Amino acid sequence: MAFRSLIRLQKVLLPQNAISRSISIMPIKCGRFRSSEYFQGPEHHPEVEVIKNPPEWKYVEHLIERKLIPQPEVKTEYSSGWKPQDPEKYKDLSYFIKRTRNHMLPVYLRITYRGNRRITFIKNIEGDIWKLEQECIDLIKSKTNNNPQYSQINEMNRTIKIKGDYVTLIQKYLYSKGL
Repeated sequence: MAFRSLIRLQKVLLPQNAISRSISIMPIKCGRFRSSEYFQGPEHHPEVEVIKNPPEWKYVEHLIERKLIPQPEVKTEYSSGWKPQDPEKYKDLSYFIKRTRNHMLPVYLRITYRGNRRITFIKNIEGDIWKLEQECIDLIKSKTNNNPQYSQINEMNRTIKIKGDYVTLIQKYLYSKGL
C-alpha cells in the first residue's frame, strides 16, 4: 500500500521519465528476494566441482536434517529414565498409548492463568480411555492421601486432562505398564 502511494506522490512531483529512474535506485529496507542482487550469469560465479560419494561426505551427512527419526539403541537402562515400549507387558491391557514421533510418552503439563493452574495432559490414547483415567486417578489418590482428583476425558480427541502436576508420576506408571 505504501509503495503505491509513493508512486502516486512521485507522479505528481516528478516528470514521467524521472519516475522510473527514481524507483530503480530506491533502496528496499527489508531482507526479501527483491533486495538481493540480480543473477549475472554463470561466468560471474566461481566454478563448482560436483563429486559423487567423496570420503569427506560423512562429515556433511550429520548436518543434514533427517527425514525420519531413527529407532533408539536397545539398552538395558537409559540415563534419562526413558524406556522403550514393551509389547509383552501391554498386550493384556484394554488401552494403548501411541508414542510421539520422537519415541516419547505424550504426557504433558499445561500451565495457565499466570502459573496458577496446572493440568496434566495425556494424549494419543487408544482403546478403553475410561479405564486408563480411573487407574490414573486411583494412582494419584494413593500418592496424595485420598485427596479428591478432578479429570476430564475427551473421547473424540483421545485425551485425558487431570488437574494438578502429575506428569512424572503418570509417566513412571505408564513405563511400568510397558507403554
